[in-house]
Amino acid sequence: MHDTVTAYLDRLGLDAEPPSLLALTRLHQAHVERIPYETFWLHLAENWGIDPVESFRRAATTRRGGYCFQLNGGLHTLLSRLGYRVSINPANVHGAEGPERIKLENHAAIIAEGLPCESNPQGRWWVDVGLADALHEQVPLMNATVHQGIMQFGVEAVGEDGVGDWHLTADPSCWVAGVSMADKPVNMNGFVDRHHFNVHSPESGYAKVVTAQLRQLNGKTILRGCVLTKHDGTLVTTHTSASLPEWLDVLKDEFGLTFENVPAESLTALWTKVQHIHRQWLQSCDNK
Repeated sequence: MHDTVTAYLDRLGLDAEPPSLLALTRLHQAHVERIPYETFWLHLAENWGIDPVESFRRAATTRRGGYCFQLNGGLHTLLSRLGYRVSINPANVHGAEGPERIKLENHAAIIAEGLPCESNPQGRWWVDVGLADALHEQVPLMNATVHQGIMQFGVEAVGEDGVGDWHLTADPSCWVAGVSMADKPVNMNGFVDRHHFNVHSPESGYAKVVTAQLRQLNGKTILRGCVLTKHDGTLVTTHTSASLPEWLDVLKDEFGLTFENVPAESLTALWTKVQHIHRQWLQSCDNK
């Protein structure tokens, strides 16, 4: 396991160090900058699960990413191995419609404890590398407004009639409006049913468009289908891949994603599907 921790840290470009708030910040920032939120595994029918140790090993030994359950599960395992006091907690990622109590299982967030500072004497932190284009580093688990580069987030305790115990209000530029979280440690096994829904249900948004995303302090890099969008402060640029080799180069150069163990015919089939969806989207735009 020690070798796997070292490999994980190597991927993040970091050395092992004792638990501290500054070290946690470095880990969080490097994670969202280097290990992509991605759904290629789903569209390639790779049958990934959400076992935290499995996610931990994959992040350490391959150049792939994952989605929320896998990214936060892998990081939780790494932090535990490094000596941090951390827990997995049930959460609800939601849009503008607001949180729903019944859906307090569509996301798994991390709480880290025992890391006090002057502005957060309780030393409890919301850690989350599974929100794609949102958090660049952890946020204090207390009523607070947090600025991360040009983005702003709000954290507040939830009243008795609300959903969960804490709520994160995302910056308006993010793909999510907010996240509700219960301050109640759980096992990742509790999310298996939701993971099955995400992978297999025709209503799952994850199965509709393949994506890869990384976060930077003042921007984000997002691929949806064959369209790459880069946000750098106020500047937004886009690029559409025109061939499979070009697409794979973009994935490698922009996200560090490589597919050594994926059959070539599977990548070709996915590229064909992506092209078809893109053409349909272009036609729908022309018809408006």
